[in-house]
This record gives sequence, structure tokens and C-alpha cells, in this order.
Amino acid sequence: MPNSHKKHKEQKPHLQVPKHAHCELCGAPVRYGMEFCNAEHKDLYKKKARKERLMSALPVIFVIIIAAASLMISIIMFSPPP
Repeated sequence: MPNSHKKHKEQKPHLQVPKHAHCELCGAPVRYGMEFCNAEHKDLYKKKARKERLMSALPVIFVIIIAAASLMISIIMFSPPP
């Protein structure tokens, strides 16, 4: 009884989709082995990736600057006078 719905299901012929990929930016289908549908999308994707790398590095840069500033302040404040 639990598999009764499978008995009435019609068998559809399997459709063969040619090998393809999708544009990394817009998702449009492209020939297999290609990454982008046009040169403009390739340039936009590279700019977007560069911006994302910079934005992910900003917190690390900020922490390094704060740590360096704190170290310099502590050296100046706690060093013996000349």
C-alpha cells in the first residue's frame, strides 16, 4: 500500500541535456569549460571578487593597527625617562 502511488506514475523519457556550465556572475548557461557568458561579466566578477577580498581583510587590518597603536602607546608611557 505505501508504494501504490509509484505504480500509477507514468515513465517519461529521460531528456538529455548537453554538457554545459553556468556563468559565474549571472548563471546563464555557457559552453562546457567556459566560466562566463561574455567578457564584461568576467571583468565585473573580478572586480566584485577583489572588493570582497578587501572587505574580508578589513577587520584583520583594523586589529593589527589597534594592536600596533596600543603597543606604541604602552612603550611611550612606560619607558623610563632619558
